[in-house]
Order: sequence, then C-alpha cells, then structure tokens
Amino acid sequence: MKQYPVRNHFRDKNTGEYHSVGSYYETADEERAVELQQGGYLAPAETELPPNQTIVTSTLGELLKQNVDNVVDSITDTFTAEELTELKELETAGKNRKTVLEHIDSLLGAGDGQL
Repeated sequence: MKQYPVRNHFRDKNTGEYHSVGSYYETADEERAVELQQGGYLAPAETELPPNQTIVTSTLGELLKQNVDNVVDSITDTFTAEELTELKELETAGKNRKTVLEHIDSLLGAGDGQL
C-alpha cells in the first residue's frame, strides 16, 4: 500500500471516509490514486507536505470530530480569520452541521466589526 498526501479535502466515494488536507490517503488501488491525483485531491506518493500545514489542518480536523456542543465551545475568538475559514471549509465538506457553521460565521463576522 502507498500513502499519498492529501492536497484538497474530500470524501471518498468508495469508502465514505473524509480525508482532510495534510492527512495521508492510503490505498493499494493505483487507478483510484491516479483518479484522485488528476482531480487535484492527492499529491504523488513521494511528495511531502510542509510540516506546519499538516499540523494545523489535522489539529483543526480533529477539533471537528467532536459533538456539536464541544466543537462550538472549542472554537473561540482566539482563532485567526484564516483558521476560522479553514474550519468552515472542513466542516462544510465534512459533517456540514448548521450550528457549527453559524457559530464560525458569527466569529468571522465579529472580526469584521459586524454584529
């Protein structure tokens, strides 16, 4: 089996599993790997992602694995706009929970001086 760095988050249509940016997609199916590479989702197997990208994205992705109440409590105004935007993208592509997305939007709006 080979491991391929994930360039763009996606849900695998074959397994239903969500793969976040910075994680690794593991498969023995070369054809599937090529298909995902052509779609821009995977880097070649030998490519390494920058370490900071892996750490930040996988940490944010781990945060979103919790239940709604814990996620909302964990996402505070201490997050940067960039991190909040990444969280929103990950949540939209993943579980797409309305309460979580509204909370992130409220924090993004507060940072823009909007209420």
